[in-house]
Amino acid sequence: MKKILTKIGIISLLVMLLLGTLPSTEIISFALEPPDDTNAIVNNWNFTSGLSNWIVINPVACFATPGNISWSGDYSGSAKVEVSGAPSDVSLVQYTIRAIKRGERIKVRVAHTETGNFANWSLYVGGYGPGNEKLHNRPGGQGSQCAGVDEVIWTADADYPTGTEIRLHTCVWPGSATFWWDKIEALDYSQGEETIGEDEEEEEELEIRIRITRVRPRPAYKGERITLSYFCEPEPEDIVLNITAPNGKEYEDVHGGGVKFLRKGVMINTKHKSLRKIFRRSGYYYFELVAKSGEDEDSDEARVYYYAKTRKSR
Repeated sequence: MKKILTKIGIISLLVMLLLGTLPSTEIISFALEPPDDTNAIVNNWNFTSGLSNWIVINPVACFATPGNISWSGDYSGSAKVEVSGAPSDVSLVQYTIRAIKRGERIKVRVAHTETGNFANWSLYVGGYGPGNEKLHNRPGGQGSQCAGVDEVIWTADADYPTGTEIRLHTCVWPGSATFWWDKIEALDYSQGEETIGEDEEEEEELEIRIRITRVRPRPAYKGERITLSYFCEPEPEDIVLNITAPNGKEYEDVHGGGVKFLRKGVMINTKHKSLRKIFRRSGYYYFELVAKSGEDEDSDEARVYYYAKTRKSR
């Protein structure tokens, strides 16, 4: 039944593309499937099924040259990424098919040519934004390495719910480089247990920590309005909206007439006069919601991320 519904959804999307009836902001939803083995946090985690399930986002910066991604038989199946320009970048994105627990180890394996001129790869968890870069190949802050294979492990610093964005990002500025994403796999996974990883004992938390999750993986779009739906427990004292534009410019604590904070969501009017300077470009916009448990310095906070692609109205 799930496969039939998925095929119907794909056919409907193709019809909308042919008829030109897609709205100015493109929001595409993907069904999450249960993990097929203990290594999987995303579908097709080792690229043995081509590039299926992976979304190509190209590029992040509006002035960058798009990179090229194709499937390769190298390394028993990999995503071959070619970047060339000043700058050039491209990302592969997927959403987790299960939760990632604090302390769980995630291994990334990526091969590359010589990475002079600051060519580099990064793993982002939870969206493309500050604080979400978990792994990279810039030892000592530099991006130059001899050709080889990087096999690096990230230990989860928090609990990440099902539907969390996983982004494999590559870029260069200036120059050319080639990367082969081989796999991203979980090393410690015990379904149904409270603790995952080497540390089996977890300290008892003496205070209630605030937790915010996305109700939908992508923003909901209607007309000129984008809605970010969320669930937060306990009820937050405050919700803060931060937006990153396609050119990389960050807008913090966005509010005013164009933003309406609802009980379980935030509605953004992209055409409102107070937001014109933000939504004047075409490309990917990144949204960050920060839930705060209080106003003092000791208050707890949690973050969740979304993104949506927009085009200028004709």
